[in-house]
Parts: sequence; C-alpha cells; structure tokens
Amino acid sequence: MNLEKVLPLLPRLLHESTEPHALEGFLSSLATALELPAIGIRWPLDRAASVVIAVGPCAANFDPIAIDSADIAKTLLSESLCFLANPVPRLFARVALSGRPSAMLWFEFPPKQSTTTAHQSVIQTIAQMLPASPLFTKRIGISIDQARLLQRIADSSIVCGRMAHDFDNILTGILGFTDLSLPMLPVGSQPHQYLTEVSKGGQRGIVFTQQLHQLSRSGQTKPMPSSVGTVLAMEETRLKPTFKPELRLQLDVSAELPPVAIEGGPLQNVISHILDNAVEASPQGGVIRVTGSVIELDQAGVESFLGNPMPGSFVELRIQDQGTGIKPEIRPRLFVEPFYTTKVRHRGLGLAIIFRILHAHKGGIQIESNGTPGSGTLVRLILPLAPKKSAAIR
Repeated sequence: MNLEKVLPLLPRLLHESTEPHALEGFLSSLATALELPAIGIRWPLDRAASVVIAVGPCAANFDPIAIDSADIAKTLLSESLCFLANPVPRLFARVALSGRPSAMLWFEFPPKQSTTTAHQSVIQTIAQMLPASPLFTKRIGISIDQARLLQRIADSSIVCGRMAHDFDNILTGILGFTDLSLPMLPVGSQPHQYLTEVSKGGQRGIVFTQQLHQLSRSGQTKPMPSSVGTVLAMEETRLKPTFKPELRLQLDVSAELPPVAIEGGPLQNVISHILDNAVEASPQGGVIRVTGSVIELDQAGVESFLGNPMPGSFVELRIQDQGTGIKPEIRPRLFVEPFYTTKVRHRGLGLAIIFRILHAHKGGIQIESNGTPGSGTLVRLILPLAPKKSAAIR
C-alpha cells in the first residue's frame, strides 16, 4: 500500500461539495490509490439498505447481496472490524452515527490477498472521519453532536421557564376578564363573537405556555416506575376525537410489559408529542401502529439512539404512521436545530422536550423515514426498565 497516495485524499472528506456523487468520487480515488478492485458503503448496517455504494475497477460486477449478511452485521456491532476471505477477500468497518443506525464501509481485495495493519489503519481512520464528512452526510444524513444539543436546549429551557411564568400571569388576566364579560353580552352579538375569539386565542396561548413549562422541567429526573400500557390507553382516549375519517390507532402492546423507569407524566409527554405528529401526518384511512417489546442492547446498539441509554434491557416502543414521511431536505435539521418546525402554529418544542426527558432518564429515540409518500415515519423509543422490586404506579 502506498500511503503517500492515500494521505492527501483524506482532507477531501472534510470539504463541502455541490457534486451529487462527490462521495463516490472520493471512494473511487481511494480505490485507485490503494490499488483495490472495489470500495463501498452500505447504510443501514443491520437492516434493509437505503444506500448502497460500490466504486472501483470491479464495481460493475459487485453483487449487493454479498455484503447483505446478518453475520457481518452482528460481528460489526460488537467489533469495529471484520475480515472475510470468501467468496472474495473483504475488510469491513462499522461507521458509528450518533442517534442513527450504523453504516458499513468495506474494502475488496484482489483474490488470495489478505489485509495488513496498514489497511486496517486506513479503513478505521476513514470510518471515524465519515460521520463528520459533508460528502457522507449529504448522502446518509447528519450525525448529531448530542453534548452540544443538550447544552443548547438546557440554556433555552431556563429562558422558556421564566417566559412561561410571565405569560401565565398575563393570560390568566385576559381569560379571567373574558370569562366574566361573556355572560353579560347577548349570545351571537358582535361583541360576544369578538370576546369568544379573544378567549380562543388565550386558550391557544395556555397550550403554548404549557409546552414552555414542559421544556423547562424536562431535564428533571423522575424515575418512579410507570406502565407503558396505561399511558398508551390514556393517549388513545385523548386522541380518538381528533382522528380523521377512518384513521385507526392499532396498539400491539402486551399488558405484561414490565414497568419503565420514567414517571407517568414525563412518559406521557414523550408519547403524546410523537402520537400527535403521527395523527397529523396520517392520511384518511391510515393506520398508526404502536408495538412494544423488551429488547437487549449492547454499546453499539445504544449508540444508534439519541439520548443517554446505557447497554442493558429496555422496553422498545415502535410508532409507525403511513404519512408522507420526512422530506430529505428537512431531516438534517431535526434535533440539530432544537426548535425547527415546518408547521405554522407550532414552535418546534416537541422534539426538544422528548430529547431532554429521554436523556435525563437514560432512554433514547431514533427516527427513520425515507421521505417517500405512504412509507411514513417510524419512531423507535427505548425506555429503561424500572428496578424489579418497584411496583408500577402513577
């Protein structure tokens, strides 16, 4: 291997490019420098691939099934590198993405050639650089700096808490005098109609200040155990009156799921924000499916979730809608811009509240969507189990 040809290529990973296939161009140059038949990327690593890239002199003969192996994925989720000699020599590396499923980087070697320490060093270096590379994030999506995100939300929550208190005082006066005045006016009269609109505006303001309070308090740890099934039943009752024609909420959650280490109130805040978005995104006649199960995650598994989960046992909730999905140009801004929203009457507080609650309770969230109409959005929540000696309470 001629490292003198490889090292000058690495800075290209950190440069912006408007070329639609800039990532393929970099990998092709790398294959030439290393004199390898093919180099490629697969994402996600452990499920049906959305992105498969193969470049190099022999890439035209590449069969994607050759790297679609559960054994390879399982190995990479526990180790950083994996080498397989058959049917052709390939070296695989896991690309860890914060808050997202991992990707796979692979090098193909000439027949009967094995890898060297230099090869392993190069592939590990590139795998570590890829999550921060504009070339990579343009194709796969951004890897989120959770420490920075958490600090930005924490700073904002202090301001939000103070603003919410002041707005509460103002709105209490507005709504109080409106409620006293309405009975004094003839129903249907113009002044009555005007005051009714004032009252509606005040009620919308109350909903907004409640969200500000939720964000302000979301960093508090309340690990008292609660039942996921109980919270979902309450949410189903709350949401049914708002459903579009023939929209269904399908709950496939066992009553035997163990309690989770998040108090009922914060847990309901998390689930309600996600379900509200699912209802709003769903078409008439659509189905919102919620499934729950107990899963075990190792270090590589928890790294794919935003939040603060530690390896161990979790209740996983999957909330899948059949809406239009998240557009590719919008997805990079989720979480990265804590208060980003595309909805006129919203302020982008929901995801910030969800992230901060889950982070405080050592849970996590993952959002998957390819932006294809009808494919919808899948939200995965992992909630840490409550200690077995505790009983579920609300």
